Amino acid sequence: MIEADFRIDYNGNILSSPDIERLKKEISDEYKKGYRSAAVVFMHSYRFNAFENRVFDLLKEAGFDYIYLSHRSAPVMKITARGDTACVDAYLTPVLKRYTDQFINELSGKHPAYKDQLLDKIFFMHSGGGLVKGEDFCGKESILSGPAGGIAGAVKACQLDNETDIISFDMGGTSTDVSHYRGEFERNYENEVAGVKIVYPMLDIHTVASGGGSIVGFDGEKFFAGPVSAGSDPGPACYRKNGPLTITDCNLFLGRIRAAYFPKVFGKASSQGPDIEAVKRKLAEIKADVFEKTQISMPEEEIAAGFLKIASEKMAAAIKKISLQKGRNPEYYVLCTFGGAGGQHACEIADILSIRKILVHPFSGVFRLRHWRFRQNKED
Repeated sequence: MIEADFRIDYNGNILSSPDIERLKKEISDEYKKGYRSAAVVFMHSYRFNAFENRVFDLLKEAGFDYIYLSHRSAPVMKITARGDTACVDAYLTPVLKRYTDQFINELSGKHPAYKDQLLDKIFFMHSGGGLVKGEDFCGKESILSGPAGGIAGAVKACQLDNETDIISFDMGGTSTDVSHYRGEFERNYENEVAGVKIVYPMLDIHTVASGGGSIVGFDGEKFFAGPVSAGSDPGPACYRKNGPLTITDCNLFLGRIRAAYFPKVFGKASSQGPDIEAVKRKLAEIKADVFEKTQISMPEEEIAAGFLKIASEKMAAAIKKISLQKGRNPEYYVLCTFGGAGGQHACEIADILSIRKILVHPFSGVFRLRHWRFRQNKED
């Protein structure tokens, strides 16, 4: 980090002038260390940005490829939000640029005759739920681009079924994202992600650390499910990598996931299905531990169901935050579920929240391929 001896007050009066030559040398030293991306942040630059622009010129002369000025990344008064947003741009954009360039080059290389047409038709989803061209895609726009794409797809799928009041439920491997829609997308302009303040209009998404890979267990007093995840490596116990017991394992054990339909990609030769025996051993160990600590004997099926109940209650609580706590009755919404683990928990969550209808798109990644109505009584 380079600290410039420059200070300006909120009226634009220069209190301390910078030593340009010293700044040039420090920038050159950082370039020699291998740095190619920079964020420039000065107080009051949302009003007086001449010096940020001057530093931009110095960085450009030194050879920096990616330069982000706080007054351009986030033209707001708060220096923390401006600075964090510029740093996110400087940190993530080079990585994104390499990916988008590689994607576009490989695609156009396979169809060289249509390169120009392809470049005009390749867009990437951004955190606000819209699309942006690859050359314009930057770090602050990408933070929640994946979940935003899911919400946009969920809304479109529900509209095809004439549904306008929607709660989207995206359960993946490490977390679950939920969002509310009633005729329009809800966005936040100032956001905080992992402690970093980002000024950019993002879809209002509530995330809870509960997913298929969430580790479950017994801490000596109570069961827990998450927030720590097994990730993809080693992954759940059934992945044949000596992983911990997870939500996915419990679903497999109880038959909510059919082992016969799982792809045979596990084991040393990547040719085996999931290992149900490993799951049984892990559950048996927890059963023994529970009995040792509490003198209560519980069947493995009850233990696995208990873990799933905890996970479902966590995810239902996330939906309550965007519905009941804001005066919205989820009973009158359709629950649009997607994500790799959504299909195993949607019905239980709908039951907890009294939601009457669940919609699953055929290409949503969950296991059921048609939508069904959750009937409350015979007259419904």
